[in-house]
Amino acid sequence: MSTRIIISPPEITPDLVRSLLAEQHPDLAELELLPFDGGWDNVLYSLGERWLVRLPKRSEAAPLIETEQTWLPRIAERLPISVPVPFRAGLPGAGFPWRWSVVQRFQGVSASEEPLLPTEAVALAGFLRALHLPAPTDAPRNPYRGVPLSTRADVGARLERVLPSVSTEPDTVWRVWRRAVETAPSKTDVWIHGDLHLRNLLVQEGHLSAVLDWGDMAAGDPATDLACLWMAFDHWSAIDAALDAYGASPDLVRRSLGWAVIFATVFIDMGLPEPYPQLGRRLFQAIVRYGGGS
Repeated sequence: MSTRIIISPPEITPDLVRSLLAEQHPDLAELELLPFDGGWDNVLYSLGERWLVRLPKRSEAAPLIETEQTWLPRIAERLPISVPVPFRAGLPGAGFPWRWSVVQRFQGVSASEEPLLPTEAVALAGFLRALHLPAPTDAPRNPYRGVPLSTRADVGARLERVLPSVSTEPDTVWRVWRRAVETAPSKTDVWIHGDLHLRNLLVQEGHLSAVLDWGDMAAGDPATDLACLWMAFDHWSAIDAALDAYGASPDLVRRSLGWAVIFATVFIDMGLPEPYPQLGRRLFQAIVRYGGGS
């Protein structure tokens, strides 16, 4: 009978981060270290003026750091927008049980704080075209992102829970979701970001300056990433221009609206802090407005 070892989440303090740096990257250890930000999976510390230290704060997030370290450097050079390729890779040490990274710090704020200009929709489409090339057979798979929509049986229960309180047109949302599930699945698995939402888009003066958080990158359906268009832009002409620039087929658009439904339900149903629930409500409105008649 096997025994499952459970690793308790460590307290990620400045002293711990300094110890990891001194042990593994001593040339960086004397730079100024300050708390910077944190999300659902990771804690960030600023390191000097150019770098961030990125550490997983729970065991479920630890493999995501490894994915970034292994795969992001292999595709970054072809991408037309900056991405946080690990500058240094950290190993377990100093009582910390998981891998961690030092990444470049980019200027800007998240798209949840500063909206993208409508003209950036085509730039985002160009980024996705450059990203969405066929993935190798040994590329990572994500059991929740990039998969056929018919496998996401959890979505119906989530919709039952959240729609009564967040949408005045629940029948339209259900119709968009069912139409997406019934659409033919993707025939080719391409590289996808997998978690492309406003918190992972960095904006500077209205322009897209970087795309962050690549832990969910995987081989899968590109519709997963195209769902971000309905999060990022309120102008339907901008979305139409982006879809045209990308070369999206009607089936791809329908599936991407299905992925928009998934993101909206997760943002509201997972107990995430703001701004996620607000983003979910906005996304449901966009789904109704754009997808209701298509």
